[in-house]
Parts: sequence; structure tokens; C-alpha cells
Amino acid sequence: MTATVVVITGSVGTGKTTISKKLLEEGYLAINLFEFAKKYDCIEGRDEKRNALIVDVDKLEMVLSNYLEAGYGIVIIEGHYSDIVPEKYVSKAFVLSASIVDLKERMARRNYREEKITENVEAEIMQVCWTDALDAFGSARVTKIEPMSSDETVRIISTYLE
Repeated sequence: MTATVVVITGSVGTGKTTISKKLLEEGYLAINLFEFAKKYDCIEGRDEKRNALIVDVDKLEMVLSNYLEAGYGIVIIEGHYSDIVPEKYVSKAFVLSASIVDLKERMARRNYREEKITENVEAEIMQVCWTDALDAFGSARVTKIEPMSSDETVRIISTYLE
């Protein structure tokens, strides 16, 4: 039996990791895509300009598929590029959003460079993660969650998981 995946995606700073950690505390299996990629050697290099690791998405997709084929029941997969999760596993995708002011403040607290902040704010304005999720999983499986408290967001997602 393969796993059933619930995706949590959104631009950097929208609360994906916070929400998935809270769901983990509630007993759900939660995977951060970037950490998973590092753990399973799916890094192909480094982008010096952005000071970021480059994920080998083809390898990540293959390793993730093998992992999900092993079962595990409901698996929450969190990441801003979670549209790489094979569609056949995904039962639901939640796209988190945040106000531009909140995003800027959160990224500044994390010491992001101004260029990186601008890039991510533009991605949120253009709704890149929303569009990617719709393209990858279809409108029937994608729900956008507008800015709200993390507890309220967890409640909405938990209701779907029950």
C-alpha cells in the first residue's frame, strides 16, 4: 500500500515549516522536502550567487517515489517546490499565503539578503506556488489558505486529515 500525501506549499516565510512541525507534534508523519533531499543525497551542487544548495529534482522525485511506495499511511510533505511530488500520491495540497509585510519581516529576521527577499516577495505576489500546485495537482485537490494564525491553519488541515 502506498502512502497518501498531503502537500503543504507556499512561498518562503508563509509558515509551511511551522505548520508541518505542529502536525508532526499531533502524530502525523511530516517531511520537509529540502531536509529529505539532503538526507538522501539529492543535492547536485551549490548556487554561489544565491548562496543556496541546488536540489537534483529528478533524483529527489525518484527517491521520494520509492519512499512513498513503502507505505506509511498519511504523509505530509512540506516545501515550496512540492509540485515535484508525483501527482499519483497526492490527495490534497494546501497553499499557504502571507501578507507581503509579514514575509519581508520574517525573511529579514532570518537574515536573508535583500535580493533574496525581493525574489521571494515577487514569487508571492505572482502566486507562483499557487499556480505550480494547480498545474501539478489540479484545482479539485488544491486549497489556498489565506493569512491566519498557525493554530487555525493546523485546525483546517487537521480537519481534512481526519
